[in-house]
Amino acid sequence: MKERHARSLASKQIVLLNYVNQKVNGVNRKGISTQVAEDLGVQLQWPVEGQKEISTENLVTSLDSADGMIVTTAPGVDPVTDDRAMWNRIRAVQGDNVVYTGGNINYGSVYTAMRTLDYFDDLFTRLEN
Repeated sequence: MKERHARSLASKQIVLLNYVNQKVNGVNRKGISTQVAEDLGVQLQWPVEGQKEISTENLVTSLDSADGMIVTTAPGVDPVTDDRAMWNRIRAVQGDNVVYTGGNINYGSVYTAMRTLDYFDDLFTRLEN
C-alpha cells in the first residue's frame, strides 16, 4: 500500500475522527488506528487534542484543510444525513473524500490494524481518482 499510494501518503492531510451521538470527537493519539497511520506515513492532522469534542461552531474551520477523513461511526449512522448541515460544508465531505466505518473498529490488535488498512486504502484510492 505504501508503494501504491506513495504520492498521496506524502502530500495529503488526513484526519481521524469519531462521530458518536451527533458529536464529532478527535481520536486517541496512541490508538491502533493512529499507529497504523504513522506506520504508513500518513500525514495526520489533529483538529483537537486527543478525544475532545469539536464544537459545531468550529467544525468547518477545524476540518476544512483536511484532504480526507476516516470517521468511526455506529452502524447505519452517517453525519451527512444525521442533521449536520455544518458537516456538509467541509471540503473533504463535499469531495466525497470521507470513509465512514459503519461500526466500531476497536476489535483490538491485528484485527483493528487490518481493518484500518482497508479504510486507508479506500480513502487514498478516492483521493487519487
